[in-house]
Amino acid sequence: MSAPSKPSFSRVRLLISCLLIGHLMAIVLPPLSLQTRSPLGLSPSVSTVLAWFEPYSQFLYVDRGYAFFAPDPGPSHLVQAAVTSSNGDRKELMFPDLDEQWPRLLYHRHFMLTEYLETIYRPPGPPPQLVELDPEQAKFWSDSRRRYEHVRQSYIDHLRSVYPDNEVAIRRVEHQIPGILQFQENPIDLDDESLYRVMLDLPVVWEDPNRQPVESIPPPNLRPSNGTSPPAVLPPATNDGTRPGSTP
Repeated sequence: MSAPSKPSFSRVRLLISCLLIGHLMAIVLPPLSLQTRSPLGLSPSVSTVLAWFEPYSQFLYVDRGYAFFAPDPGPSHLVQAAVTSSNGDRKELMFPDLDEQWPRLLYHRHFMLTEYLETIYRPPGPPPQLVELDPEQAKFWSDSRRRYEHVRQSYIDHLRSVYPDNEVAIRRVEHQIPGILQFQENPIDLDDESLYRVMLDLPVVWEDPNRQPVESIPPPNLRPSNGTSPPAVLPPATNDGTRPGSTP
């Protein structure tokens, strides 16, 4: 049998190279789209290129952000829930929770749900100034807000199905990571309560300091954390979303 001709071999190399480059693009573009996200949405140039590779990325389940694997992963986001019975008894939950979600894959699934809720979050609005200056972007803002509210309500509805005949309220919580300088000055555990910040659902332009946040939970009785999970309860937040004694 004769050896393949040189032109035929070159075409095979070219085909393999194109496939490898395409596979690499399918892995790189999804996290790049998250890193180039702005308050108005995804980068138009990145999202245009991503559209060609997105079906392949989703098929292989490689359309992830990967930000939490980086050297500086940034804060994580949780959901705190209050389940109140008709007689006033309240059960407090935090998602994800290492003590409750086991095996670890189940914990990871809950973590993805809470991060997704934060990813699609859009404050109430749009601001009146944006409506006047750019009606199209104002409409995008409103649509994004309705999407967030729909997903948030699905979380509440699921908890209501698990705890029938109970009132359910949820709010978003950010678990911050201390900076290197902050940690050197004051070494603390990663699950220290000062690193948890209640994220209030407030408009971008907020003028009434007496207005109550939409995602409100009655201040619970404080109890210590078990050291392996986030604190089950948090002190009331101030108007800017921080808690007394916490780092902004």
